[in-house]
Amino acid sequence: MAEDESPHSSSDDGRKADLEALFAAWDQRDGAAAAPEPGAREAKLRLLSYGVQLRLVVSVVLIGITAFFMYKTRDSFSYWLTGDPAELGDLREAWATGTRQLDVPSNTYVHLDGLVISRVYTQSRGPDADPTADEPVYKLFFDPMFNIVVRTTRDLPRPKWNHMGMMEIDDRFIDLIKQKRVFPSDLTVSFGGNGRLIQASDVPEDMRRAMNTYARDTKLEADNLWVFLDDDTPSKHSLAGIVWGLAAIVPLVSLFFLLRAIRLRARYRQQLGAGDTASGDAQETSS
Repeated sequence: MAEDESPHSSSDDGRKADLEALFAAWDQRDGAAAAPEPGAREAKLRLLSYGVQLRLVVSVVLIGITAFFMYKTRDSFSYWLTGDPAELGDLREAWATGTRQLDVPSNTYVHLDGLVISRVYTQSRGPDADPTADEPVYKLFFDPMFNIVVRTTRDLPRPKWNHMGMMEIDDRFIDLIKQKRVFPSDLTVSFGGNGRLIQASDVPEDMRRAMNTYARDTKLEADNLWVFLDDDTPSKHSLAGIVWGLAAIVPLVSLFFLLRAIRLRARYRQQLGAGDTASGDAQETSS
């Protein structure tokens, strides 16, 4: 009986050895497929680091751009936040009673009256302007009492004459005539309204040329002039509010993605460290 069983037992042992060899080959193949290619983990880490650097550059650029636009529109934004106009009253009466300075901050929404109309100009369009465009034509004049350059789109009043064909002049303003700062006819009419009052250092770019012209004509320093933009209300500067709103949101979104990229890179580094520790422990156990 022992001689009959030996061939069967040897064949079973051979079949078992073949199966074990087949399973071992499968295990090796699965392990090779699951194992990352050499340098794959380092390449992924470099890619994550590049993403962090790219988002950092984008964030810096966006912050710089938004800071620039916020700086350029800071006066319009602060003016947009203005409420009711500050009441300056009749400036002609204020000057006649001895007031010589405007006690009001620059870039203020004001209501004033009694401005003297002198040195009237029409602000011409630039050489590159479209003649068919529906753009307002501004009239400019100078108030010599408080050195205010006024810009308006309204028609200016004409000098008044009495029934005798003569002008009635307030004696309190004779000094302005003697100093050749106004013509007698300039004192027969006045101008007033609501608008934006700005010091010379804060005037918009489109008013600098006119301001410099009046400074040259009156032989005054440009820094001593005021500019009154008639009918320039805070509601017309709502675009500055939109710009500041976007300027606050865009950098925050960019910083969010930057922090997200930094967090992903840190998490992957942590996973790599944990994987290296586990493989080291496995090698020590097998040895």
